[in-house]
Amino acid sequence: MLGNRTSWRDPERYQYLANATSAQIAWEFLRRNRLYRKTYEMALTEDIGAKKRAGRQEAQRKIDEICERFRIEKLTDPSSSLDSEQTVFRSPQPRVSPVHLGLAGEAKTVHVKLTKPGEVVIKLDLRQGIQAQLDAVHAILRDRAKQLMQSGVKLGVPQRRLPNARYILLLRVLDAMRAKVLVTDICTALDGNAGTRSKSYTATNYRDDLKMARRLRDGGYQALAFLPLPSKPKL
Repeated sequence: MLGNRTSWRDPERYQYLANATSAQIAWEFLRRNRLYRKTYEMALTEDIGAKKRAGRQEAQRKIDEICERFRIEKLTDPSSSLDSEQTVFRSPQPRVSPVHLGLAGEAKTVHVKLTKPGEVVIKLDLRQGIQAQLDAVHAILRDRAKQLMQSGVKLGVPQRRLPNARYILLLRVLDAMRAKVLVTDICTALDGNAGTRSKSYTATNYRDDLKMARRLRDGGYQALAFLPLPSKPKL
């Protein structure tokens, strides 16, 4: 549950995420996305109205568009948390980018398949303009790299997911911001909590964490959902 405007102060309310999967953590960020929550409410209202008017097909088309926009399998109620067995997010799908080649501007395509976070399979046509295809690939990869950075992945190093304690802290920061709490009060409440990166939680820590939390909420959750769990340290 998102809870009331004071629940962010109680770390026990977030303990259900202590052993959460990447998809569960990603869902927590998406369900805090104001646009998703508003879109869900509108879709729900329109769907009910469409059923009354026998316009079910049009309502379903709109729901499908929403699911594609947020990369989810089905429209899911943002007021509840996600069960570990539930599948909400769509797996990365092949993306096709149009490329204009030749003097006549004939449209060709270059295929970039996103197999999993940080890995792609590229298919080029060597009979066509190589540079134009490479330019298109570069644009797609740049966009993908941005998504990964939003999810907390550091580029140029082996991919690793942040510990759940860090994500929980980021969620608490989002909830505190939503509650319109003073920054000084937030820093005092989060000082010394698990997930902090320093001994004392400062205003600078808060601003950095809020920036990252917003990125995860506003799109970074898509890459986060498929990051593997951190490996347990060897004894």
